[in-house]
Amino acid sequence: MANNKVEIGKSMVLISQIGLSMSTPIIVGVFLGSKLDNYFGTQPLFLILLLFVFSFASFINLFKLAGVKKTNKKNIKSNQDINDKK
Repeated sequence: MANNKVEIGKSMVLISQIGLSMSTPIIVGVFLGSKLDNYFGTQPLFLILLLFVFSFASFINLFKLAGVKKTNKKNIKSNQDINDKK
């Protein structure tokens, strides 16, 4: 029972971390974009530009949290060789 509560707690922490790491850059991008648009008088330009840039950054953060890593061809081939030997 206690182990189940620990797993639920870890899952909730991970979900919260993913939510914050996705939403924070987008909110910052919208805020900075609107401030720059008001300063320079270019209404939707910086808002849209920074929204895309910071959205891309939030997805990079998501992949880092999820543990998605690039694999090279040597790594894939060696993994296939190991599986073939089994």
